[in-house]
Amino acid sequence: MIFDFIGTIDDYVWSYIAPFLILGFGLFATIAFKFPWIRYFKKMFTNMFSKAQGDGASPFGTLCAALGGQIGTGNVVGVATAIASGGPGALFWMWATALVGMSTSLCETILSQLFKQKNADGTYRGGGIYNIHYGLHIKWLAVILAITFALGSGMADCMTCVNGIYQSINTVMPVNPWIIGGILAVVAGAIVCGGFKRIARFSESVVPFMALSYLLVSLFILITNFKLLPAMFGMIFSSAFNFRSVGGGVLGFTVAQAFRYGMARGIFSNEAGMGTTSCIHASSSPVHPAVQGTLGMCGVFVDTILVCSATGLVILLSGAWQGSEGGAGLTQAAFGTYVGAAAAPIYIAVALFFFAFTSLVASFYTGRVAVQYLFGDRKNVLLIYLCIQMFMSALGATLSADNVFLIVDMTNGLMIIPNVIAMFLLFPKAKACFMDYETQLRNGIKAPVFDWKTFRKENNLEEI
Repeated sequence: MIFDFIGTIDDYVWSYIAPFLILGFGLFATIAFKFPWIRYFKKMFTNMFSKAQGDGASPFGTLCAALGGQIGTGNVVGVATAIASGGPGALFWMWATALVGMSTSLCETILSQLFKQKNADGTYRGGGIYNIHYGLHIKWLAVILAITFALGSGMADCMTCVNGIYQSINTVMPVNPWIIGGILAVVAGAIVCGGFKRIARFSESVVPFMALSYLLVSLFILITNFKLLPAMFGMIFSSAFNFRSVGGGVLGFTVAQAFRYGMARGIFSNEAGMGTTSCIHASSSPVHPAVQGTLGMCGVFVDTILVCSATGLVILLSGAWQGSEGGAGLTQAAFGTYVGAAAAPIYIAVALFFFAFTSLVASFYTGRVAVQYLFGDRKNVLLIYLCIQMFMSALGATLSADNVFLIVDMTNGLMIIPNVIAMFLLFPKAKACFMDYETQLRNGIKAPVFDWKTFRKENNLEEI
């Protein structure tokens, strides 16, 4: 009964509201910023090594932490469920979501820097909630977004991470879901309790290795089967725009299904427009907000254009998507075609463990930021919330992947609505900041510096 109710809300949000808000704002930002992911493609990577100022985390460490949240269950299980539910065309809509999402991420990352607040220990917190409160001065809307963050990113996303890890491990070695869920929740909670810098250090040591190794294996599979790639890309594009049913799996797929599941899973994976990764990017201390903004674009590119594509292309290339498998099982079956039926489940289980665990840590953190906004630094409240997070995470291992994704889709959609509306209203601030960065670059300044003091004073914000 409860999942039928959630499904009704989910269908309404993703059929009539969320996709159009995300695509609409993404297209608007892409045009207004003059296709920044083309003009600043090189900067997306070179800015990783920009210097930090103050007591916040480094731009590179923050990017790794953000990628730890983005590269997760969605890249392995989410892509598989998108293709299983929407057909090959879903991959195209994931790409479309990523391209406009890069501009969206540029905007929300810049805003998260502009309106961030300083913690007692000298580190920073920010994101969509703080943009609304300190940028728009609409506290009730910030409270609504904080509640959806605490429930969505802080709980529902955690359930998805643990569910993905459990499903993949269970295919290799059957184990009690509560044991797996409990261990993961406790370890993630311990990392988050160490503060953001511990999260950044953990992510720096794990994320680059896990992403690169997964991409190399996928690239090897694609290169060794390059003759089949033209036909596969033709299938993706025809399925994305063919309004007649396209056969595959146990049902036919339509463009509406491809659009709906490609959009939902793409946003779930790269999180552009949800306001969650901006919570993490706000913890950085770049000399200019636009520097972190380009890293926000980089995160979406790496997550969806590279890692999600790697999973999706291998699934389509293998033909496994035409069977009855779904979720992690579909990805394991696809890789099994090329690396062996015995080795694939183990390989995907290991990859998914690292992907999903770093996402679990990031989700714990973003939920904590929301609760800090609502209740301040009250340690008893934060401890109670952490215990609830750990319980909900462990519970996620006991549910089906379909039901977990149903919950996540609904909460993600509800987070998008107030966050995107706020970005529309605050866009002039982000645009002015980005233009300042561009002007300094044109004037020959290799490392533009932002006048934080003047901006904070003009907007009645405390100095940082």
